[in-house]
Amino acid sequence: MSGDFPVITNCKQCQKPFKQVTPNTRLCSECIKLREIQYHRVYRYIIDHPDTTIAAVVEETETPEAVVLEMIQQGRIQLSGEALVCAQCKQNIPEQQLNARLHNGRIYCMQCLSKLSERLQYAVSLPEADSTAKGDGDKVKRYGLGRGDPGGPKGG
Repeated sequence: MSGDFPVITNCKQCQKPFKQVTPNTRLCSECIKLREIQYHRVYRYIIDHPDTTIAAVVEETETPEAVVLEMIQQGRIQLSGEALVCAQCKQNIPEQQLNARLHNGRIYCMQCLSKLSERLQYAVSLPEADSTAKGDGDKVKRYGLGRGDPGGPKGG
């Protein structure tokens, strides 16, 4: 069944259902067009302002930061005026280590991304009774899976 395409799924951006023709298609055709318009707007701005920062690009082009970061991660644009910084530990991320760093619109270094992944795997492995006792939101808070520390479980 994993090779059965097209399938109906929800667009990652607007949540509208659309026909997914390949496994990598995450956006509907309308959102793909919007992303291309955003890309061309960002690209033109960077050409005109080569030493710009992410914050300036976001403000001047009215493009969400997560979209700009995704463009950088995909290699579609490159900013020479600013180093990318991990959302958790605030360390600079070397340009050659940009693959697979974007998570929920934030960029993480490999160390913090690894810790976040470990925490998520730990939370998923917990018995179902533990997660339903106080609700899933409490499970997230108890094991530090919110916006804070992406490190491993407390005491382990």
